[in-house]
Amino acid sequence: MGQLFEEFRGFLLATVNKLMGPQLRRTLEPDDVVQETLLIATGRFHEFHGDDENELRAWLAVLARRKLVDLARHNARLKRGLKGKISLDEPQTDSGESLASQLPADLCTASQVAVKRELTGQLATALTQIDPREASVLRMRYVDGLDLEEIGRRVGIGRHGVAGTIARGLKNLRQLLPH
Repeated sequence: MGQLFEEFRGFLLATVNKLMGPQLRRTLEPDDVVQETLLIATGRFHEFHGDDENELRAWLAVLARRKLVDLARHNARLKRGLKGKISLDEPQTDSGESLASQLPADLCTASQVAVKRELTGQLATALTQIDPREASVLRMRYVDGLDLEEIGRRVGIGRHGVAGTIARGLKNLRQLLPH
């Protein structure tokens, strides 16, 4: 599922950068907001009812906007609740280490990793249950990152035929994936 959404990372980053105000920029990284949005999208893919890439793009943009609103509210509550902030970059220990240097590089919890593995397995299984041509076109588009014209050349159909195959494949995947 992550590979399916990876194509939209640049679009989401541009959307988040456009929507983030200066206050949120001081406390959040746009890449982190994009990552959280993609995690939400992975877990809520069954709620997507569109038929093409543009509708998927719009759905992801709505999720990103909602995530920014949630984060802005959370930051406002934190600001009211904290008297002073602790900097992650300034030395906080006797040895002069910052808190940031003590944090693990990968902040995914074990449960997040388990959910991601389960969703990946479900997607792989679902891909074996749809039309092989649809599965092949979806892999070329979302895993290999090929554009519609290149996919069309490889499978011998036009751009619009590829777009239709992608739409049917996504629709069939939605029906197979758990709600």
